[in-house]
Amino acid sequence: MRDDNQIEIALQILREIKEDSSKNSKYGFNDDWNTFIKKMQFLSPKSFGTRIQNRIIEKNNFEKVSASEDKGDFEKDGKYFEFKTTILTPSNTGANFVNVRPYQKIDGYYCLVANTNISPYETKQFYLTKEQMDKELELLNANVSNGTIKSNKENKNVSFRFTIDFSTENESAVRWINEYMINSLIL
Repeated sequence: MRDDNQIEIALQILREIKEDSSKNSKYGFNDDWNTFIKKMQFLSPKSFGTRIQNRIIEKNNFEKVSASEDKGDFEKDGKYFEFKTTILTPSNTGANFVNVRPYQKIDGYYCLVANTNISPYETKQFYLTKEQMDKELELLNANVSNGTIKSNKENKNVSFRFTIDFSTENESAVRWINEYMINSLIL
């Protein structure tokens, strides 16, 4: 059990990281990867997802794409890509990929899974073509990210979500590791 003083120290660190990151869109970009991921765990998934994405775009000299273009997150060699990231923690043991938009005219997906449940941290990188991701949405029985099946019936622009458990050698995890794993991104 934690005493009140320990909790107060933890809250102070949490507040400092949130405040520092809110003032600096490149907060943690100069840190080594593990320190950066440690800091990202203090932020919401939406916040850390965007920061990790932007760090990867910057470190790899990709060209950021405006959200209004509806062509993914970045451009590389005249092709468009979406970036998805997830951090595995004791309370989030599944790799959750959210807002996968099959209606977008993109060429592929880069997916990152940072596992903080092991030491040192392990980060797996995956690349899927658009066609491979479309197939995975079916194989993984992806669910709509927002709304209900009924409310999305007439909607042509539906985004999906799915989870993969990389802690066991299940069919989905093995397939992703064997077919899609890469090691080409600069973290």
